[in-house]
Amino acid sequence: MTKKKIFKTLLVAVLLVCIGLLADTNRVHAYYWGSVSNLKQTGATTKSITVKWSAASGAAKYRVEINERSSNSTAYRVVGTVTGTSHTIKGLKQGKEYYVRVTPFSAQNEEGWSQNIYDAVTLPDRVRKFKHDYWWTASRAIDVNWDRIDSASGYQIEVYNNKGKRIKRDTLTGFASSYSYRKVSNSQFYRVRLRAFTKVNGKNRFTKWVTTYCVPQPQIKSASISSSKLNVRWNKISGVTGYDIYVSTKRSSGYKRVASVGKNATRATVSQFNKKKFDRKKTYYVYVEAKKKVGKTTYKSISRTTWWLF
Repeated sequence: MTKKKIFKTLLVAVLLVCIGLLADTNRVHAYYWGSVSNLKQTGATTKSITVKWSAASGAAKYRVEINERSSNSTAYRVVGTVTGTSHTIKGLKQGKEYYVRVTPFSAQNEEGWSQNIYDAVTLPDRVRKFKHDYWWTASRAIDVNWDRIDSASGYQIEVYNNKGKRIKRDTLTGFASSYSYRKVSNSQFYRVRLRAFTKVNGKNRFTKWVTTYCVPQPQIKSASISSSKLNVRWNKISGVTGYDIYVSTKRSSGYKRVASVGKNATRATVSQFNKKKFDRKKTYYVYVEAKKKVGKTTYKSISRTTWWLF
């Protein structure tokens, strides 16, 4: 075969490939004027989102796509192709925000104009890691915190005293992950409960309540060594289960529990620390921890203000 014939053959092959690619491109990217409208979220569970829209003119089917807002990927993934005007997307993560896109297609597989939702959400089942963070004795305040939920519209929080009376109810924004309540008494514990709510189709959907207990640290009234024994007195905390006494020879470490007493105790005498009698020539650091047992969980004082003896 001559070089001229080889060149002609290659040229024809290239032209045929180009024509095929052009035909395929035209097929994939053919459009028509049908448009999805009124796309909105109408339902949600912890693992699903239901969306609904108005029919597009000339549409034979609709492609539904989704993308998690908090993910690093900007790519949508197809989660369904339907002929109706609603769809439930399943297998999602609880308490997350999603983008949803619906695109119409004609009977000739021509693509129409899509519409997006940028705030579709799944419901959380409950708030996670809700706990007492700190007790501010001087300012008479308690702090609690939790893991923020992406899809939460807000939170409801309630504070109860040790008699079970509700003394505060607040509504917080969905960006909140902590709360401080002032005007507490330093001589009683408090019960705090929290739930999140997510607004879906104009209605608030609430999670289950989660609860924590805030227990103050007893304030030591006196601590002294007499006859090689440690004598400690503290203020009573109403409603607690008992008290633990801790001792160390270092201010910031090395504390060991040396005694545990019941709920009515306000004093204790300790005979030994590290299997030795107390020495008046040494420096000891002491603090008392109150505890409240509820079911199988024991809540304890958060702060550790110490009393030291020289």
